[in-house]
Amino acid sequence: MGVFTTNRRLPEVTFQKEKDFEEEVFANSKLLFGEKTILLDTKTLLKGNLLGGTIPDGFLFDLSDETDPKFYLIEVELAKHSFNSHIFPQITKFFAFFKNQEQRQDLTGKLFEIISSDKKLRGLFKKHLGDQEIFKFINDVVENSQNILIVIDGEKGEISQMGEVYTDTWGKMVKHIVLRKYEDRKDTVYHLEPDFEILEIVGDEKVAAERTSYDEEHHTDGVSENVVAIYRELKHRVLSINPELVINPTKSYISIKNDKNVAYIKMSKKKMNLIPMVPESTIRKHVKKYTVKSFPASVKKFWNGDCADIVIEHGDGMDELINVLTPIIQAEED
Repeated sequence: MGVFTTNRRLPEVTFQKEKDFEEEVFANSKLLFGEKTILLDTKTLLKGNLLGGTIPDGFLFDLSDETDPKFYLIEVELAKHSFNSHIFPQITKFFAFFKNQEQRQDLTGKLFEIISSDKKLRGLFKKHLGDQEIFKFINDVVENSQNILIVIDGEKGEISQMGEVYTDTWGKMVKHIVLRKYEDRKDTVYHLEPDFEILEIVGDEKVAAERTSYDEEHHTDGVSENVVAIYRELKHRVLSINPELVINPTKSYISIKNDKNVAYIKMSKKKMNLIPMVPESTIRKHVKKYTVKSFPASVKKFWNGDCADIVIEHGDGMDELINVLTPIIQAEED
């Protein structure tokens, strides 16, 4: 396999040792994950039974959204390694760690100690956090954003299959991204599937196999009662406008669709994101009580059209949401 530049083909690099692949990921973390991310090499920082007897390859803090930072345990793997004997046991130990409050608190303390004692690292966090306390930030992000990211050098079907079977653990917490490197004596090209900015927003939906048996409970489990109530009210009102609409839960989001998708919904513990398939200018014209966030071109391409993100933390602007959705629902109905 290879990629092509203007006048030549770049062959794919095959990694024989996991250590070499890890070094590639860590050396290029800003390129792969974005300038507003911080990747810590945990194997040089942590020892012992802090995470239940297993140490991930890294901790990734994504600070690209100041209002919604993300935390990942990073595991770098080679596709040629056995899933059952190598990948599966490691990931299941991470689940146990996230469910253990004492271990999460221990990790928060250890990370704070590491960051506080390293002037360069401390400055890097303060650059992104401003006046926010580092300890509180670490504690909050570890408690509220519990993700596992597998970076792998090729397809591994078992990862998607686990997400389909164990929807409350693998399906919710594990995301994976395929990283390939192509190189000759002149150029180096990296290919990510999906791009990290897409993974952040919609998960590995297009990497994973399609599945139709996800339900709404998959998305509302662990979500605050307030957010669930907002979702139910929005669902009730759009269906009252057009009873023929289909509410379609998938692994990473819930779509509202008729002949095609007209909007997408994602829920987290304390907020709901609504992505209507209309131009951002139209959304901003109607929505005043919620934050509206722009999407990069790659994310709009994923959603297959012009759109923007409405961040919903309360129900006071429900009429605004309905005003945005009504024309596209009616257009689909007609």
